[in-house]
Amino acid sequence: MLPGGWYETLMSTLDHLEKRFGKFTFPYLLPILLAGQVMVYLAVVSNAISTSFLPLNASWVLAGDYWRVITFMLVPMQMNPLWFALFVWITYIMGSALEQEWGEFRFGVYIGSCWLATLLGAFLVPTAVLSNTFIFGSIVMAFAWMFPDFEIRLFFLIPVKVKYIGYVYWALYALELIGGNSGSRVSVLAALVPFFLFFGPDMLRMLKQRQRAKEFRKDAKEQAEIPFHVCSSCGRTDLKNPDVAFRYEHSTCICEICLKERASA
Repeated sequence: MLPGGWYETLMSTLDHLEKRFGKFTFPYLLPILLAGQVMVYLAVVSNAISTSFLPLNASWVLAGDYWRVITFMLVPMQMNPLWFALFVWITYIMGSALEQEWGEFRFGVYIGSCWLATLLGAFLVPTAVLSNTFIFGSIVMAFAWMFPDFEIRLFFLIPVKVKYIGYVYWALYALELIGGNSGSRVSVLAALVPFFLFFGPDMLRMLKQRQRAKEFRKDAKEQAEIPFHVCSSCGRTDLKNPDVAFRYEHSTCICEICLKERASA
């Protein structure tokens, strides 16, 4: 069990909340968010609106732009039409699978936690301008963790296991944490909070299992290098001389060669 049993407490709390409030789920949450992005994308490319009115910034919200606490979730993930379509397609497939696996309630909690963490991050760093890119990336990372060997075809041609897409996202997130601006750093951290709440214990267990397996292989290798039989007369061992037989006289090990030499002496 992890220290303090916080993961077990979290899961039991989710179970309790789901039993009490499961009927108040937000159906079609992901399709609504993605449809909103499509509508905003079309409005932006047709010059009907500007994306500058959508991102989240605490100072702008406090100045009266209250809509930004919602509209930042509708900022298109990409403006290139090909990449935008690809991101929407991948996010829908993976998000739908997560929702089917968890149920509407837990999926809503995951997305809601990302949204809330980003909102809190915005007020902790009032100068940061935040968007939803890393929130939707967190969906891909969650799917990659749960279904690492699931295969998709990028551009309907290139077969790729989703775990490799997850690796790419981790690398991008790390780069943003190292060299990004305050907005991207806050966005990354906010998106990772729910991920580690849901999957952190599993990651720790996996690391512990790998460490135990590594130690077991090391011990097995060390044991394999220790000879079982060592001749007390000449020092021959069963490892270096596997074809030589060994005998014991009153718990003293003697190889057959030394026995023959003794007999002929």
